[in-house]
Amino acid sequence: MKITTASDDVIEYVSKIFEQMGLNNYVEFRVLNNESQKCLITSAKASGTVEHFAKASPCVVVYVNEELWYLLDDDEKREILVKDALNGVYYDTEKEKLFVEKPQINVSLGTWQKYGIKLLEAAETVVLMQQQIEERKKEEREAKKKAKK
Repeated sequence: MKITTASDDVIEYVSKIFEQMGLNNYVEFRVLNNESQKCLITSAKASGTVEHFAKASPCVVVYVNEELWYLLDDDEKREILVKDALNGVYYDTEKEKLFVEKPQINVSLGTWQKYGIKLLEAAETVVLMQQQIEERKKEEREAKKKAKK
């Protein structure tokens, strides 16, 4: 894996979207080029070592495959993919903690080509049902705690 500093125009593009999303108010970030990455862009919470060397805490590392970036000559698609990669990044001000969540829906290209939007609707339904189950379990735990008191 070869990781280098991203080019200035890629850093500027990602920075603009990072700021639009309001992430810059709580989180530092670094944009790096990962030429072995199979997708255009990913984000990850920086390790303590990276935060130390970047002199930034909390810090998110945004990895971009610049070869793919420049081949994708469509700003709308770039913007959508950058926003999707940053969508799981949030900072809990009460806990003063950075979270970087992975996408909740992951589909294969072949199945997408066969079913299109129906596939995403089905996957979304399952995600929502899972959230309902987690919420119900949380409420049950809280009810048990209250019953013990």
